[in-house]
Amino acid sequence: MCIYAVYNNFGLDVVENSIEDIENILISESDMSTKRNSFLLLFNLDQERALNYLKNLMQGEDPVSEIGDIFQLIILEMLRKVCKTDPSQKSRLMNAIFMMSDSKSPSVLFECANTIT
Repeated sequence: MCIYAVYNNFGLDVVENSIEDIENILISESDMSTKRNSFLLLFNLDQERALNYLKNLMQGEDPVSEIGDIFQLIILEMLRKVCKTDPSQKSRLMNAIFMMSDSKSPSVLFECANTIT
């Protein structure tokens, strides 16, 4: 979150070289809070890389059970932002939203419904 604060205060130019490192942390980390924060930061720094990571994650055998609800919620929040800023992306991202609806968490299910509308 420190890098996110630097990005918010000084812009992308200061942290541009760390995007690949953040993506590597996201891929290799097992702690869900760290994955959540890494995804949030990667989404804000390089949205296309974050969406590619999500696409690869959703191609797994059972992606919803592999990620915790804290991480699912941030994914849904970012998908909702993408859909609001660029409605043409909604059809592309709908599969990920529907996959998240397999979650056992009521808060994730609520956010899925909220994201679809």
